[in-house]
Amino acid sequence: MNVTSINSLSACPECSMKWKYKVKGKTYSKIIGVVKYDRVSEWICPLCSARWDRWTNKLTPKKEASRPRKAASKPS
Repeated sequence: MNVTSINSLSACPECSMKWKYKVKGKTYSKIIGVVKYDRVSEWICPLCSARWDRWTNKLTPKKEASRPRKAASKPS
């Protein structure tokens, strides 16, 4: 599933958890950004663990997202 932009969503398309909330006029988000290298590479829903790739906006369903990922091999 492709998501046009994670910022345009206010809830997880997998579990419908609302991410955004306001406190004293400021908007906050519960979504987790995973930093790889020097920038956020993927986003994770804290409730169902669904993942979105930041660059392609492709959704990894929660069943697949719960599997451990292989570490990237370092160039020799």
